[in-house]
Amino acid sequence: MKTKHFYGALCALMIMSSVVSCNKDDDNTATDTEKPTFNNTGATPIDGEKFLPGDIIRFHQVFCDNVELGAFNIEIHNNFDGHSHSTETNSKHESNEHGDVENAWVFNQDYEIPSGSKSYTADILIPIPADIAEGDYHFMIRVTDKAGWQEIKAVSLEIED
Repeated sequence: MKTKHFYGALCALMIMSSVVSCNKDDDNTATDTEKPTFNNTGATPIDGEKFLPGDIIRFHQVFCDNVELGAFNIEIHNNFDGHSHSTETNSKHESNEHGDVENAWVFNQDYEIPSGSKSYTADILIPIPADIAEGDYHFMIRVTDKAGWQEIKAVSLEIED
């Protein structure tokens, strides 16, 4: 009977200990409930910008967060079917009849942001392959903070000779 009480007390103690440790805020900071933001001043590329196959896209963007930034992602994909993303400002969403889906360019790269950063300026050169299908593309930017909040921005690009 003593063994039963001992194990019962031990279980109760372990449960209380885990509840207290889960609720403990070690660094006394408030929970991050805000998404990171884009500072669009001087940001490139811009919506509707045109490029040639073989050109270089200069990506320039300032990211900000109230607590701490985490990482960002750049994705480029074709828009040959005329789809849209809710963050685009360009109203051109027609299908692209000359877009060759077989040779469409796909770019997808993750980038880390230095730990402790509340603001970060990204400046990256992205070479456009010379042999890709010409047409309309989307340039997607995703920024995530350390808490996991994410903000997305999309711009339309045209890659044609």
